[in-house]
Amino acid sequence: MSHINVSELDTTALFSIAATATGGRDGRIATADGRLESRLAFPPELGGDGNGLSPEHLFAAGHAACFASSVKVAAQHAGVRVSTVRVTATVTVQRESSGAFRLRSALEVDAPELPPAQAAAIIEATHGICMYSRALAGHADVTATWLAPAV
Repeated sequence: MSHINVSELDTTALFSIAATATGGRDGRIATADGRLESRLAFPPELGGDGNGLSPEHLFAAGHAACFASSVKVAAQHAGVRVSTVRVTATVTVQRESSGAFRLRSALEVDAPELPPAQAAAIIEATHGICMYSRALAGHADVTATWLAPAV
């Protein structure tokens, strides 16, 4: 399987989006292009009313989408064509013994077209392609599990 050396990739900006948060986790968010506007709220588990999105909702959606696209790229580099990929990201807020907060992102990859003999290597290579996984490396716990199709 060929690997992508991300340090050799061109770093020309391809896309930028600006988002503004007003009021923090109990406020509002909006993107500059107007495509996203929402109320934010602490989840009940963190003392809030839960009547809005949390930053973790948005992060989970972004990580799932990015990882799903990246699985297709990693598979293609391995010579495997994958048309259907479904990724569920479960993002958990954890508290370290120091009192600091930490994220955990557990990814479940449902890609029935991945050959079982190559699935683990393709999923591992995906971490090097997905910009969310790369950004989290060394800063959060990220796991990915392939959901092998039932035989």
